[in-house]
Amino acid sequence: MLNHQNDQRFVLNKLPWLVALGAFLLYALTLNHWVTLRSVAVAAKVTGWDWNLPVEWPLFYTVTFPLRLLPSSLQLIGLNAFAAICSALTLGILVRSVTLLPHDRTHEQRLREQSDHSLLSIPTRWLPPLLAALVCGLELTFWEHSIALTHESFDLLLLAIVIWTLLEYRITQNKKWIFIFAFVYGIGVPDNLALIGFAPAFAIALIWMFGKNIFQPKLLLPMIGLALVGLLFYFLLPTVWVIKHGESFKFFDVLRANLGAQKALLLDTPSLRSRVLILSLTSVLPLLVMGIRWPQSFGETSVTGAQLTNIIFRVVHFLFFAACLFVALDRKFSPRALGMGMPLLSLYYLGALCIGYYAGYLLLVATHGNLKNWQRESGFISWTNNLLAGLVYITAVAFPSYLLYQNWPVIRSDDGSSLKQFTAATVSKISNEPSILLSEDPTPLLLLHAWFSELQQPSAHALVNVRALQNPSYHDELTKHYPKLWPKLETTAAEMSQASVTRILTSLSATHPIFYLHASFGLFFETMRPEPHGQIYRMISYKKDDLLPPVVSGSILEENTNFWKTNAPFLNSLTTVGREQSAASTFLGKFYSLTLNNWGTTLHRAGHLEPAKEAFSLSLELNPRNLAANANLDFNQTLRTGVPRSAQKSTKLEDEFNKSTWIEILTSSGTFDDSTFGLRQAQLFLEQGLHRQAASLFDRAVQTQPTNVVARLSLANAYVYARRPEEALKLIRQVQKLPTQALSPTNQVDLISIEAGAYFNSGEAAKAETVLKAGMTKFPQDRILFESLTELYRTTGETKKALDLLERDLASHPQNILVMLQKVDILITLSQFPQALVELDRIQKIIPDHIQALLYRAFISLQTKDYKQAQTNAERVLAADADNPQALIYLGILGQETKNYTFGAQSLTKVLKKTPNNFVAMRNRAILYLEAGKLNEAKQDYNVLLRNFPDLYSVYYGLGEIAWQQKDTVEAIQNYTLYLKYVPKDNQPDLVQEKKIISQRLAELKAVSR
Repeated sequence: MLNHQNDQRFVLNKLPWLVALGAFLLYALTLNHWVTLRSVAVAAKVTGWDWNLPVEWPLFYTVTFPLRLLPSSLQLIGLNAFAAICSALTLGILVRSVTLLPHDRTHEQRLREQSDHSLLSIPTRWLPPLLAALVCGLELTFWEHSIALTHESFDLLLLAIVIWTLLEYRITQNKKWIFIFAFVYGIGVPDNLALIGFAPAFAIALIWMFGKNIFQPKLLLPMIGLALVGLLFYFLLPTVWVIKHGESFKFFDVLRANLGAQKALLLDTPSLRSRVLILSLTSVLPLLVMGIRWPQSFGETSVTGAQLTNIIFRVVHFLFFAACLFVALDRKFSPRALGMGMPLLSLYYLGALCIGYYAGYLLLVATHGNLKNWQRESGFISWTNNLLAGLVYITAVAFPSYLLYQNWPVIRSDDGSSLKQFTAATVSKISNEPSILLSEDPTPLLLLHAWFSELQQPSAHALVNVRALQNPSYHDELTKHYPKLWPKLETTAAEMSQASVTRILTSLSATHPIFYLHASFGLFFETMRPEPHGQIYRMISYKKDDLLPPVVSGSILEENTNFWKTNAPFLNSLTTVGREQSAASTFLGKFYSLTLNNWGTTLHRAGHLEPAKEAFSLSLELNPRNLAANANLDFNQTLRTGVPRSAQKSTKLEDEFNKSTWIEILTSSGTFDDSTFGLRQAQLFLEQGLHRQAASLFDRAVQTQPTNVVARLSLANAYVYARRPEEALKLIRQVQKLPTQALSPTNQVDLISIEAGAYFNSGEAAKAETVLKAGMTKFPQDRILFESLTELYRTTGETKKALDLLERDLASHPQNILVMLQKVDILITLSQFPQALVELDRIQKIIPDHIQALLYRAFISLQTKDYKQAQTNAERVLAADADNPQALIYLGILGQETKNYTFGAQSLTKVLKKTPNNFVAMRNRAILYLEAGKLNEAKQDYNVLLRNFPDLYSVYYGLGEIAWQQKDTVEAIQNYTLYLKYVPKDNQPDLVQEKKIISQRLAELKAVSR
């Protein structure tokens, strides 16, 4: 009896601590000494690399905040050790919880287990909790989150404590456990979605345990009070945000961000919710079944019926046991496979709890300890009991061993070393001088933060998230952290345009090297070209007349060839064991696959076909789904052998291509060099206004398909856009030499339009007119040629010819409103307002409330100072389109003209709230504020304009006027001088007097300042 009690105390009190210690030793042995893809974002928040404060998980960030006090070289190990401690404690609690589970749910259990509280008392009582801990602790997702810090291991610890306290109360009936339950539940809810999701289950459990007594004030009120105290953690992070950022962020906005994120996952993600319900079949459902106290019988009157019921119970319990074990293997039916990227550790934990219970059940029913002779089964049932118990013993040894065998390679491959080597390769190619490092993906930036933190030295470079650059507050943070690299941004806009961001980056390139940490494309790449340096790119400004990037050669070719040769063993290692489940290998495989594909394309264009083949082949090994590398490798074979792509291969590539969007393909695979997809990519870039990037692809298509008319015309058009008419005309002559039948009517129209554009850019407007007229004779119904000729006349100031052309068109198409509007526009340009109003009357007979016609009327009314009519027309527009920016701008100008500055400012501010980068509205508001004497507000708007238009003379005029009125002589001189520098030198009537006044004032200011 004494030995039995000692064994029971060992299992209850010592085994949990031994398991926790063993788990910690395992996790310490496999502890990640750097960061993983799962942990790097959390580590950035805890250590402060990420400047933005967290809005979620307030308890977690409070508990981990002291880890910031560690030396930077030890912070990562400290963070990961914290995760190991949380997981080890969770497993210890799991062992204790399994041991506390009652084994009196079925009649068979009640016959055999007669100990106090029906705790398992068989000799092998230690096996079920140990098995539960081994399965849970060696499951891959749990293990991953135990050796690198994420909030998941801490959240799971809270859930484990909540379940444990209920089981402890069942044994001791001590209310302190219920109060601990309430407090931990309260502090856990702001962090832990599982506690919110399982709230109904916990409520049912409490009612089940207490019945009506749950509503006794002595019990209920302290529980509610403790839970509410815990829920105060919801207010912690909003308070910190307000303290740190002042009026920039509102308390309830931050609070709503946390609550909104929880709501989104719990209620607004039906696909995830349905998957969790399915996964509950192997976690929550077994838990509910083991919570039911089954009756002694179900009305059977025969021995056979009773035996059949017993067999069914054993089979059902074994199936639940096996199902929970199967989930831990992480096959297709598991939280890892179905969790949509969420670890769902709570489901693994509940499954392990069930494994412990059902293992105990199967071992218990196989014993005869407390049965009398007449109660003992015989025959088939006894054999079944022994079989199931034997399977449990085998499972207890074999299953954890298999988990260890299966998951160990993945754990070791995802230990952070590959990410560290990746980051080292990045650092090796960054300039020694302070540089600006750009990335659209925050991961490479966070890895660099980890790298420099471990070296215990701040980065000399500015690490910049490109996707955040449209947010002005992010520029403030950059200025704060990198004052020598990043200029202070003067803006009141809530969001900046991509064009504004591009101008800032381009100006920064004049003073500091800029590197892109991965391959990309977009507006920024129109002003700067990427020069490859290993796996990163140095951004080089295009010269004014450059259209195409140079072919790689010389030292750049040698440097990159050596880089890829040196790193070949590392890249080959990414294609080995466990890649499908190793997050780091998957991330790096996709990254290097894209980068190698682009390097292979660069080699292709330089004529190095064999090295390009090797690059494309390795790219596909790293990511077999890289569509661009697949197409490029096939194209490489065509270039080397002269054998064109087979129809079957083309169809297969087309099928794969049609499964994704262009943006998805380019961001995951890289650029195309083959003649088919490369030409499509070029057309896409052209549609997006990326003329230089399109021209490069068109030029390549011309090289590889000399007879491709579309490629030549598109390249010629790109030269026209780049104001390189000589090159455009050269390509046009080549196309014109082709047989007429080789050109479709569309090709011929494009050829005429492009040729006219080339002549116009070369200063030969008369030739452009001749070409367009001849084209219209051949294609009289073509609208492109008509529009081109009309625009030519307008641009060259031949408005009479433009009007004649429009009149002839209207004679044939009297109801063509677009042509009427073009005519109105020209008439307004000529200040022929009465004639313009006649044309507007014609339009409004067709469409009385035509928006553009009303806007033209409002403009004419402003010009003729008919302010009442201007307001009426603008308000008619706003009645149909409440946020129409042009109508609001006209009302703003109206307020300025009538000295109703408040009304005008309100209209212009409404525009800027909707479209912060509407610089027309901002310029008018600046002028309005200046006239109204609101100099500080005017200066703020002018400074925003200055940032975006540094050579706009009117901005310097406004800033000079403000400084002059504020008696700031130095600033007034500076701005007036810049005004005279940038103002047009010709004698425009409206500027002559203004320039004279500013010149005189500048002379007076300089005389005073001497």
